[in-house]
Amino acid sequence: MNSASIEQDIKLQADRSFEPKLILMRADTMLSRARGLLGQRAIASSTALWLKPCSSVHTFGMQCPIGVFFIDQTGGVIKTLAELKPNRFAMAWQATSVVETAAFALGLKEVMEQAVIRLLAQAQLPQTQTHSLDKNCNTGRRHR
Repeated sequence: MNSASIEQDIKLQADRSFEPKLILMRADTMLSRARGLLGQRAIASSTALWLKPCSSVHTFGMQCPIGVFFIDQTGGVIKTLAELKPNRFAMAWQATSVVETAAFALGLKEVMEQAVIRLLAQAQLPQTQTHSLDKNCNTGRRHR
């Protein structure tokens, strides 16, 4: 991270009203979980990909680092990685799902964790719409 980015992160930490705006995409099928965020040159700061079920992730083939939140069955964050670099592997045995985001400054860990917890709680409400990654995965098959 460059010094301008670090200065901005420090300002955001001081401003407790800062809340990341995340858009949740679900990856809850084998195909969508396998595809994940692979092939993207950069990940938008608003992107949050929810892999469920999932307890491990990798960044082999990725071109940029990602933020990773391991979620337990109660919806709590049990492990956070602010910047999982390309060609790495991470896991948490107790996790039942994982949320991947753009990498973020370690100083924003608590803010990001709270944003992810709120996002997942909202996503589980019946009237809430989330985006499914499946519509973006082209299998080459025709549906009948």
